[in-house]
Amino acid sequence: MTTTKKKARKFSSPLINELLSEITPLEKEKIKNNMKLAARLDDLLTERNLGKSEFAGMVNKEPSVITKWLSGTHNMTLETLTEIAFALNISVEEILAYQRKKQVIYKLKIQVNTDVPAAPNNLFINKYGDMISSLSKKKSANYLSGSKQFYSTPISTTPNF
Repeated sequence: MTTTKKKARKFSSPLINELLSEITPLEKEKIKNNMKLAARLDDLLTERNLGKSEFAGMVNKEPSVITKWLSGTHNMTLETLTEIAFALNISVEEILAYQRKKQVIYKLKIQVNTDVPAAPNNLFINKYGDMISSLSKKKSANYLSGSKQFYSTPISTTPNF
């Protein structure tokens, strides 16, 4: 069995680079912190197996508000953070002090080669391990050896903070 790991490539676009160059360092920091906070809230809900609707009931909000919180575009107030912390039975500091682990995404290729030796006296073993005597050697070659490839796909992506 052979395994090959390939790191995911970073996407780059002149248009995106131009837009990012127009953002001030302060705006970048605000966006980064909002995204971190949204990622932390998502992790807290996932750890507790809470869906948006269930969590919305806990904080007396509509599920659409939770979606907005998780998008990273909502400007959270201290009151909102306090409501979230109270509903999850943690402190506001625990929400803010979080450091998300960096994830590495890679493509994994697994190749499995199978070669089964033929039995004596024109008896062959098929891919299921059955002894077969009525197959010609040409047909039996299809049953005796082969190569299968399996590919994994990326599970998730994490923004670089």
